[in-house]
Amino acid sequence: MNTITVTLALPAQFVEHCRADHVEPGTVLRGFVGDLCGITDAEAGFVCNGERATDLTLRAGTTRKA
Repeated sequence: MNTITVTLALPAQFVEHCRADHVEPGTVLRGFVGDLCGITDAEAGFVCNGERATDLTLRAGTTRKA
């Protein structure tokens, strides 16, 4: 599998959500990418987290302040 490496500044709110769920931000992001792209190749690090990544993403979106 071809991959590229990116450096990404994450919002503090996202990191706080990850910490509250005791999961590393990179794990959530790799799970989200795996879910989004239908990738299940554990060796590449894209392990589907099922609803966990989706739930965390949705929760982060619904707790944004206007």
